[in-house]
Amino acid sequence: MTLLHRSFMTALIAIFMVFALQVNGAVQTKLPDTPAGTKLARLLAVIESGDIQKMRKFAEDFSKSFLDQFSIEDHVDFFKQAYDRYGGFEVVRVEESSDYEIAALLKCKNSAGYRQIELITESKSPYAVKDMSYGMAEPPGKEEPSDIKALPSPTASEAADPDAVVKGKLGMEIDMYLLGKIKEGFSGTVLVAKKGEKVLHKGYGWAVREQRIPITTQTVFDIGSISKPFTATVIVRLEQQGKLEVKNPITKFFDNVPEDKKGITIHHLLTHSSGLGDYHDTKGDFEKMTRDEALQHIFNQKLKFIPGEKNAYSNSGYTLLAIIAEKVSGRSFKEYLKQEIFNPAGMSSTGFYRNPAWKEKNTAHGYDARKFGKQNSPLTWPEITWALLGNGGMVSTAEDLYKFHLSMKGNKILSRKAKKKSYTTHVNEGDGIWMGYGWGIRKTDRNTKIVSHGGANDFGFRAYFVRYLDEDIVIIITSNSGRRAKVRELYSKLTSIIFNNK
Repeated sequence: MTLLHRSFMTALIAIFMVFALQVNGAVQTKLPDTPAGTKLARLLAVIESGDIQKMRKFAEDFSKSFLDQFSIEDHVDFFKQAYDRYGGFEVVRVEESSDYEIAALLKCKNSAGYRQIELITESKSPYAVKDMSYGMAEPPGKEEPSDIKALPSPTASEAADPDAVVKGKLGMEIDMYLLGKIKEGFSGTVLVAKKGEKVLHKGYGWAVREQRIPITTQTVFDIGSISKPFTATVIVRLEQQGKLEVKNPITKFFDNVPEDKKGITIHHLLTHSSGLGDYHDTKGDFEKMTRDEALQHIFNQKLKFIPGEKNAYSNSGYTLLAIIAEKVSGRSFKEYLKQEIFNPAGMSSTGFYRNPAWKEKNTAHGYDARKFGKQNSPLTWPEITWALLGNGGMVSTAEDLYKFHLSMKGNKILSRKAKKKSYTTHVNEGDGIWMGYGWGIRKTDRNTKIVSHGGANDFGFRAYFVRYLDEDIVIIITSNSGRRAKVRELYSKLTSIIFNNK
């Protein structure tokens, strides 16, 4: 769940290209001489330089739409992290390429690990980078083929879903668009609601390709960092119940807090302004880790900055919030979520890995270059540990996320005052993006408010949850098709259809 996992690719038109070049005795792949290939080459050179000013200069040239989603400092933080951890990358293989789009397999210079990067530029000079995605990948030769083009799409009878909704001209237009995206590799569930009424809620493609199980409105997906708005809601609810205050320093809840971290407050954790690092795990999402071990890892981190001085995305900060929730509630974090959030909202299909309530036919398998386990399914993955609790690892349906939205419209979970605090623009991330409590907040060109959060993992799952609070419109996308999901492209097109539809 790296920073750039929150950003999803838009379009990758497949033209396989491989160019081999001998460099310093090692076989490297030469990037194509296209706008996208040139930008990727420059990006890799900037990362390898380790020069913060070069990193910032490079990020400043990104498109405005990309910087509206992630600030310059967010990108610089990612570049620096890649340099510190891996020393840069060697290009092993260009997997897909067109003039303005490229996907490549990279080898980490300081380790045996591999990463996959995808980049897309604008189509006019100066070809600004407008989207980018980055994640872990298998070494060459170990990937399993998952070419969706070789797989027939579900027919109408195979994908029959009595709960599917396609309503009116708007619903039909969205449906036709999404049906076309199946051929490009998209599989997932999409829900669009307007003024409290669903205009579209439908599954597309396969939940389990090998068994030809289609996706329906009941299919559950890993929703990654969309877990964070739920963690934030737990904290704000606990404040509403008088069990904590967001202004409380973490020293109120923990003994032996390191000196440099004594100034961290709950507010800092909620708004990613604590100075804590992005991760406290060392082996990935499924690392075995107790609560005490997680706490120790977090406290051992070197702060990036003085708490409150600026902001930087921190998974560790949200895990620390979940630990605080346990300490003040006297209940396990999962138990509190179920009793205080899921049940009141009617979210019967939401939980964590290995939930016995889920069935094989309703659980999506992930499809991307990397997988965990034979089935690559939340139904069979190891139970969640404190490497992930609080910051990710939730599994849900588009329907349940919509139920959460509906419950937040009323006062069932949070009072009007508590919701106002959650949706307040507390920390300015730059370029029109603010951080509320668990939500990214921005204004539309109509001067209306959007609160949103994206989610992803390294094993094929992508999700996006967008709520237009003033206009009462909700867009929810859950997908199991990895980089082929093109969630940002889908969201952009859906907004165009919705707001241009008369």
